[in-house]
Amino acid sequence: MQGNAFQIHAESPDNGGKLFYSFVPIVIDGVTTPWSIGLVIPEKTVLARSNAILKTSILISIVSIFLIVILFFLINGCKHFFYHCR
Repeated sequence: MQGNAFQIHAESPDNGGKLFYSFVPIVIDGVTTPWSIGLVIPEKTVLARSNAILKTSILISIVSIFLIVILFFLINGCKHFFYHCR
């Protein structure tokens, strides 16, 4: 580490799941021994919120495209795309 913050991704020795490790040096007044603080979080916990936002965004995009196509057909009629529209 040598006084620098760093992060790594590694497998859990317990269950093989992916873990996110983050280490940051800290300075304590009057102490000459270097210290750091470490944090270990399951990667699925770190990514859970962003994955939920991604899924919601994809769903909203698909529904929006579908509604735009429906509105286009309702406004312009289907003659422009199909020769034998009934």
